[in-house]
Amino acid sequence: MMRNPETFLLPPNGEIPNNRQLPVVIYRNLLNKFLPHKADKFEGVFRVNGWRGTWRNSVYPYCHFHSNAHEVLGVGRGHVAVELGGAGGRAVRLNAGDLVLVPAGVGHRRVRGSAHLIVVGAYPAGQQHYNICTSLRECRSANTRIATVALPKSDPFFGPLGLLQKIWRPQ
Repeated sequence: MMRNPETFLLPPNGEIPNNRQLPVVIYRNLLNKFLPHKADKFEGVFRVNGWRGTWRNSVYPYCHFHSNAHEVLGVGRGHVAVELGGAGGRAVRLNAGDLVLVPAGVGHRRVRGSAHLIVVGAYPAGQQHYNICTSLRECRSANTRIATVALPKSDPFFGPLGLLQKIWRPQ
């Protein structure tokens, strides 16, 4: 069953460019709370839907962004508070089974998380060689790169017919 996600745009925030065109997308409760091995399920679904460079860990505790890639984060176990948009940005709590799509340029960092947190991350095909930027000073020409990052061909969870193709439309 496809769910209606939460979406919101984040304006530039000092040294964090964010993304003026593409909103952050949050899907809640994608995986049943009783389903074991949610991290395995996220990895498999991401892979089937063309998202690559899969990793398991947490979210970095410092604000960073990717100027050359979009990123999906699926919470496989535990819960995490993530600040999106840079200092003073929007804090969201994500629980096991939730997923957040972070457009290129959007700052993100872990504020706190549960002891046994597992986050599964991935990137659209062709974007798995992502950079890690902490400021516009550090990543010169970041705004130019962000504007040229290709849109994914598929929603990381719902595939090519998922809502992401409607939410992230070419401008």
